[in-house]
Amino acid sequence: MPRRRKSAAPPRAAAVRGRVSVHRDGFGFLARDDGGDDLFLPPSQMHTVMHGDYVSAQHDGFDRRGRPTAVFREVLERRHQTVVGRVEARAGGAAALVPENPRILQTFELRAKDRGRAEDGDLAVAEITRFPEGGAPGRARVLRALGAADTPQMDVELAIAAFDLPRRWPRALRRELAELDRLPDG
Repeated sequence: MPRRRKSAAPPRAAAVRGRVSVHRDGFGFLARDDGGDDLFLPPSQMHTVMHGDYVSAQHDGFDRRGRPTAVFREVLERRHQTVVGRVEARAGGAAALVPENPRILQTFELRAKDRGRAEDGDLAVAEITRFPEGGAPGRARVLRALGAADTPQMDVELAIAAFDLPRRWPRALRRELAELDRLPDG
């Protein structure tokens, strides 16, 4: 929850840095590195940033509810390089990838050559090849088609893809587990 403080914004507020936290309703907050009040990010500021991005912004006043607000200056670090979403066919062989994560508000274009084996309605893992900027939509390329959403084990596949979990345990861990299996019960 953002901390509230009512005071006038400095006339030439210095840039602040922090992480973006997106709300599924289209607005967000900037959790400042300096420990100051979180800054409210109205929907108009959310088109070029994604949940977890590290940004530079400027405090620019207060909204009608008294929340301190910010204007983005620059995205310093992107949190997401891949996105998991549903493929939606569009005219001309193109498609869009609609993220499964409700905190990722952007839809990504998929050119015909970037769809891979993903069919309309499939869930897929895609690499972001162009981030949304200046009103232009983002673009992505399918890395792996996961299949239809209603297939068995899809929840597991989504979790593995969304959190970039390994599909196999590291070799050292597998050896250690094998050693444990050899111990006598006792």
